[in-house]
Amino acid sequence: EIILEILARLPIKSLFRTKCVCKLWYKLASHRSFTLAYNELSVKNVMVLVEVTESSTESTSSLILIDNKRGVSEFSLDFVKDRVKIRASCNGLLCCSSVPDKGVYYVCNPMTREFKLLPRSRERPITRFYPDGEATLVGLCCDLLSNRYNVVLAGYHRMFGHRPEGKLICWVFDSESNKWRKYVCDEDDHGFTHMNRNQVVFVKGCLHWMTQSFSYILVLDLKLDLWRRMVLPAEMGCGNGSGNRVYLLESQGKLSVIQICSGWMNMWVLEDYEKGKWDLMDRVSLRCIRGMVPGIFPISQGGDYVFLAGHKQVLVYQRKTRIWKEMYSVKNNCTMPLWFSAHSFRGTIYKMKPKPILVPMAMAMAMATTFYVLCFFLSVAPVPLPKSDQNLLEFPLNLEYMEAEFFLYGSMGFGLDHIQPNLTGGGPPPIGARKANLTPLITDIITQFGYQEVGHIRAIKSRIGGGFRRPLLNLSAESFGAVINQAFGKPLYPLFDPYANDINYLLSSYIIPYVGLTGYVGANPYLQTPTAKKLVAGLLGVESGQDAILRNLLYERATLCVVPYGITVFDFTNKISELRNKLGRAGLKDEGLVVSPYLGAEGKVKGNVLSADTNSLSYGRTPKEILRIVYGSGKEQVPGGFYPHGRGLDHIQPDLTGGGPPPIGARRANLTPLIRDIVAQFGYQEIGHIRFHLLPNLLYM
Repeated sequence: EIILEILARLPIKSLFRTKCVCKLWYKLASHRSFTLAYNELSVKNVMVLVEVTESSTESTSSLILIDNKRGVSEFSLDFVKDRVKIRASCNGLLCCSSVPDKGVYYVCNPMTREFKLLPRSRERPITRFYPDGEATLVGLCCDLLSNRYNVVLAGYHRMFGHRPEGKLICWVFDSESNKWRKYVCDEDDHGFTHMNRNQVVFVKGCLHWMTQSFSYILVLDLKLDLWRRMVLPAEMGCGNGSGNRVYLLESQGKLSVIQICSGWMNMWVLEDYEKGKWDLMDRVSLRCIRGMVPGIFPISQGGDYVFLAGHKQVLVYQRKTRIWKEMYSVKNNCTMPLWFSAHSFRGTIYKMKPKPILVPMAMAMAMATTFYVLCFFLSVAPVPLPKSDQNLLEFPLNLEYMEAEFFLYGSMGFGLDHIQPNLTGGGPPPIGARKANLTPLITDIITQFGYQEVGHIRAIKSRIGGGFRRPLLNLSAESFGAVINQAFGKPLYPLFDPYANDINYLLSSYIIPYVGLTGYVGANPYLQTPTAKKLVAGLLGVESGQDAILRNLLYERATLCVVPYGITVFDFTNKISELRNKLGRAGLKDEGLVVSPYLGAEGKVKGNVLSADTNSLSYGRTPKEILRIVYGSGKEQVPGGFYPHGRGLDHIQPDLTGGGPPPIGARRANLTPLIRDIVAQFGYQEIGHIRFHLLPNLLYM
């Protein structure tokens, strides 16, 4: 593990040199687990990329990379085989436009020296009547987890000789489909300076640009294809006044704004993206560089430092030591200003064109064995895991998605689509989930649970890979109300609402984590590798902790009556546990908060703050039992309840193809929502049929 930690901290060039050491290290840089670990560290090291251009001959330029830790190094984009101009940067990728050929764009990773020529967004040639070869705004967003990127070109349509019309035309390129999509919206011309256009920030699945007036931020939501405006800190006193300048940056995954005004540099960070809450992170006196203030511009910032570029110099300000340092300067008087072409940059391993490596079977087996043994001794997850372990780890994702969405919506009013949209796998949003009416203490606890579930999903998906999609979840009040009615064997009036108050929400939460807990206990004996067992042990520890806290909170309120039903809390928990035992059809594996003495610990107590067997060990359930419970049908083949369309599948199930070729000519049909819903159900049903014939032991008994 120490070796991998060291390798993960090397510069990319040095890392690639280590490929010569042995076959294992040669393959290491392309392993997804190592790549994710490397990128997670490298994105924290924010650098500056500067194009030094001689004004006398604009065709002559050189690129300089400035690193706060390693100093200055030369840089080159000669592998693109074209004269290009950098337009945007995001997570190690650059979007460049061709200088000689208007409308031609590239996306490249200069560290791996790979690039992709994007298809033209339009076939019509550029003429004097349609001068739109260069977009007003160019944005790039790169998701390192999903290995997917988008390029955005936006501008105002105008006829030759006329002012721009009030229509903002936007083209979005998707790396997965390799296609552009276009949409037009009514937006006034916001106006953007050169620095505004350069400093586009990708945060929370959206691209952000500062407008020329410094009065608001223009935001493009890529998932919804929607433009909106974001307000700046009210305390900033923004306005395009004398000596007041505002710049948009990114700081450790959050949106940040730096204001230079009256000899001070104010650094703001958007702590709560959904509520638009800005906090003043730091206030820096510019007295030490007073003479440079009018011509200096913030370019990028890390956790404790900020890069600023002037006409001939690049400075770094160390926030901890309050020290200014010159990182780079040019002596030639004939250069363009450095800030004019300076971009924030991070070095990452992002494969633009992954290619399969074909090796003889014997060599492949030997390499796999060597890698597995070394990873075992280094306590690193071997990749890939055995298929049986992948199946056992994949199944709990269905429950983790349910817990994450229920806790996030209940505490904050939004879910994974806002917190970590890349983890949804493109699955549909939950039905009926909403913010609960909770007290501050319960809100705080449930918020922690929600973020913990996000980590669980990330941990599982990073081990099993694939494109597992979030299943359709029904988290509406009607869905929970139906479970409670089923538990009592009669309808309660009014319908039980899980989001009404603390007690209702805690009772609804009582339904969820315990089912996942028993699933992990049941799966553990069937796991083959130490890696999978270690992961399940970590998940089980937190899931059992969540269940213990929920049961403790309910145990404190056990004798309270649930309004307006006049039924005590412990009666609710007992009925829910009895229902789960009935649906699971596997005997007693669930107990309420108050039980008969013979069911209590050592057969001596009625209190049952933790549910366990006669030896006080946790119960375990099989996937079939869990499906019977969460479907609410008592049958693992009949979806319903919280999963209207059944459990999720790995996008969809590549292992069921047996390595066969893909179909010829199949594509998505132009269907109405109703027909699309019906046909999607048919498709998932057919997948179940294939699995039934090929993988009869997938769900163990």
